[in-house]
Amino acid sequence: CALLLSTGVVMTIGAKWSVLIGAIFYVVFIAANLYPTWATLIPSALALGAAAAVLWSAQGAYVTSAASAHAAALGLAPRASMGLFNGTFFGIFQLSMLIGNIISSVILSTGSSNKDHPEASSDGSEDEDISGSGSGGDSLTTQRFILFAVYSVICLVGVIGCIFMPSLTPSISSKTLNSSRDSLPQPSSSSSTGVPSLKTKLLGAVLLLKEPTMFLLIPFLIFSGLEQGFVFGNFTKEYISINFGVKWVGFIMAVFGAVDSVFCVLFGRLGDKFGPRWNCYFGSLLFAILLVTIGLWRESSFGHTLYAAFLWSILLGVADAAVYGVFCTSVLSTLFTSRSEAAFSNLKVFQAGGTAVGFFLGSEITFTIKLIILGSIMTLGVACVIVLDKWVHSLGQVRNQSGTKSVESPEVPNEESTLLSH
Repeated sequence: CALLLSTGVVMTIGAKWSVLIGAIFYVVFIAANLYPTWATLIPSALALGAAAAVLWSAQGAYVTSAASAHAAALGLAPRASMGLFNGTFFGIFQLSMLIGNIISSVILSTGSSNKDHPEASSDGSEDEDISGSGSGGDSLTTQRFILFAVYSVICLVGVIGCIFMPSLTPSISSKTLNSSRDSLPQPSSSSSTGVPSLKTKLLGAVLLLKEPTMFLLIPFLIFSGLEQGFVFGNFTKEYISINFGVKWVGFIMAVFGAVDSVFCVLFGRLGDKFGPRWNCYFGSLLFAILLVTIGLWRESSFGHTLYAAFLWSILLGVADAAVYGVFCTSVLSTLFTSRSEAAFSNLKVFQAGGTAVGFFLGSEITFTIKLIILGSIMTLGVACVIVLDKWVHSLGQVRNQSGTKSVESPEVPNEESTLLSH
């Protein structure tokens, strides 16, 4: 759906309403967990898959337009605030890890006695018992109902908030986007009036894949999706739950979310100052350190301590902020400012694809093999980013790139715009 649906929907109804509609289906899916059966979860999951593709493509386009308008208002290069806006967004977004995990930990830490090591068996039998039957089943069912009821209410409030988002109409965003074209030549897929053609709406994401800039980013985008699957699937279930019990998952991942949130904001600002390339390199280095250390010491006495678990969650939080939170979004906002709908559609194609592969392979391969696969794809992704940076388009400092001369907005004289730029 991200490849064939989201670009057209976002271009047709706008980023704001696409976010709102997508968010509604999140509430539907979370509410379906109040009565978890195949009849409720599978249809709502299918609907959420389509809605999420639209929502996240719209989110990227919305933040890109907002950042461009903000930069123009300050007389800066149109791409000068991409890191700031994307980092701030994901900094706030990752607070859900802190708040949500504290809520789940408090609720799930009370009641039934079978919560300490529910995933002790490797066949995943606990996961299949979605009804909560068996020892302590009634208490566990009550806990889950309360948990998802609280989540549903919180997310419903978020949906209501989306209604009051300002609409970034074409009349607002075009003033900055038309003076800040992409680094690569634009395809002749729009009419002379600036209205996207039907071909652009339907195949914009597909057409973008033919460009070297987008093509070279694909391996790293896949890695960022696999990394999400590792964090929320392998790290939580195959390390935290087995060694410390499911009640510790929320507390440890809350630390991950808090660290991620702070460093998203920090790396966003640094990315605008020094260029997005350093977020890629630094985040990948930290993730490589994590893969090596957790691979070597996971089964040692050190790996079985809460100190190690919290230390690795902090390292994951910093690396995730640099890679997933800032680099992937800010580099697309920077390179494809006026085609952000198609660019962020492709982002979700490969990120979601990588995450899905990570979850599907979760029970088929060992933890060590997963670490090797992650490290290999990350290495390939970084190599492609280096090729992109050195020989296709520089990912260096944004504020001093050659596009700065076309900063001026139609509302201000050229002399004033030049002064503001300096």
